[in-house]
Amino acid sequence: MKTPATTKEIPYIQRFLRASGLYKDRIDGIWGKNSREALEKFERMYFEFRDNLAEFDTRSESNIKTLTLTTQVYARLFLLNLRDKGWDVRIISGTRTYDEQNALYAQGRTVKGAKVTNAKAGESWHNFGLAWDVGIFRDGGREYVLDVKEYAKLAQDAKLIGIPNLVCGIDWKGFPDPPHYHIQPSGWTISSIKEAFDSGLRFPT
Repeated sequence: MKTPATTKEIPYIQRFLRASGLYKDRIDGIWGKNSREALEKFERMYFEFRDNLAEFDTRSESNIKTLTLTTQVYARLFLLNLRDKGWDVRIISGTRTYDEQNALYAQGRTVKGAKVTNAKAGESWHNFGLAWDVGIFRDGGREYVLDVKEYAKLAQDAKLIGIPNLVCGIDWKGFPDPPHYHIQPSGWTISSIKEAFDSGLRFPT
């Protein structure tokens, strides 16, 4: 998560920090002292997790930093364990704002490009800091692997790590998403997560 570049981004980031239990003020769209301090604490914890667990490539780190704090830990354990199994896997996408999600949804519909998601804003686990997409690489990162069979093998190894509530997108029936992984807290649906997030409430992170 980063300091908002525009005023429009502030309420989303305040909700994100509130969901993590770090921001306790109003969702008012004002980037004041409490908002700054909550983000600073979030960033300190990101560096603490990185230093205590493992540091990865620049792209993975930039995306891990957008996840909720608990999800950051799981994402690092995910990469660390798969690296030990010989995979060169990197996180290529993390959290998306509602505006970013709608722009992605428009691709292949109202703008040029292939359809890559069936989820509108608020319908993706990526919108709440609980999801990450991965890429498999070879040759020191120079070759990006597209073979779905490789992602199926990766998912099998990922399931053996024992990360609680880990969901693999390759298992989805209607619209399989081989690079996708997310944490689905027990007893929570995407709808209940969205309701909590939009209401400025904390949810399991």
